[in-house]
Amino acid sequence: MDLNFEYSVDEFDEEIEINLKGALDASHAVGLMDEIHDLELKAIKRIVFKAEELTFIGSAGLRVIVYTKQKAGEKTEVIMQNPNDEITSIIEMSGLEHFIHIV
Repeated sequence: MDLNFEYSVDEFDEEIEINLKGALDASHAVGLMDEIHDLELKAIKRIVFKAEELTFIGSAGLRVIVYTKQKAGEKTEVIMQNPNDEITSIIEMSGLEHFIHIV
C-alpha cells in the first residue's frame, strides 16, 4: 500500500472542497487537522471530501472528518464523494455513515 498522502483545499462562497489523495493515516492526519482548524467554517453549508484518489483512511483520518463536522456545526453537510469500496466499508463499520453523506 502506498502511504503517501496529499491534499488540497478549495474554498468557495458556501462550500469547501478538500481533495484527498493517498493514505490518510495518523502520520498525515495532523497536517490536515491543522489546515481545517485554520478555516472559517461557520458560514459554510457544505464540505466535500473528494475521495476518488483516497486509498486508505485510518481512525485518525476519520477523526479529522468528525472534527470538521463538529467545527462546522450541525447545519453543515459533510460529504465523502466517490470513495472506493474499502473506504465506504470503513466509514460504515465505524458507524459514521449517518454523519457523513457518501455520494
